[in-house]
Amino acid sequence: MKDYLALSKATYAYKEDNCCSVVSLAAAFELSFKESLDICQMSGRKRRQGMSPSNFYSAAKTASGLTGRTISCKVLEKRMTLKKFLKNNPEGTFILFMHRHVATAKDGTLIDWTEDSPKMRNILAAYKVWSDK
Repeated sequence: MKDYLALSKATYAYKEDNCCSVVSLAAAFELSFKESLDICQMSGRKRRQGMSPSNFYSAAKTASGLTGRTISCKVLEKRMTLKKFLKNNPEGTFILFMHRHVATAKDGTLIDWTEDSPKMRNILAAYKVWSDK
């Protein structure tokens, strides 16, 4: 499993910032930072800039095809904070969209810099990543 510390170190090595989408994609699909960065750039991400949700979904579909995993939308019944989502979904891999941010949760653990403040963030959309293996 890719942990946030290892992925965040790679952001410095590649002199990247505003790269939550790259980190999230790498963590969700167990890719290296470089592989994830390349996929995101092919899907429209500009260097040192964030990524639109539609471009991120395109990158996730590409990663899905490369890794043999499936991605599907998880319908949220009501507005939910990150903390509550993690509590209600202790198993599985999820890509979580928040206002101007995206992160990955694996088995109830957040792989993101926001892990210290999950109760403050609202989930706007969630995608589950299924392993076809």
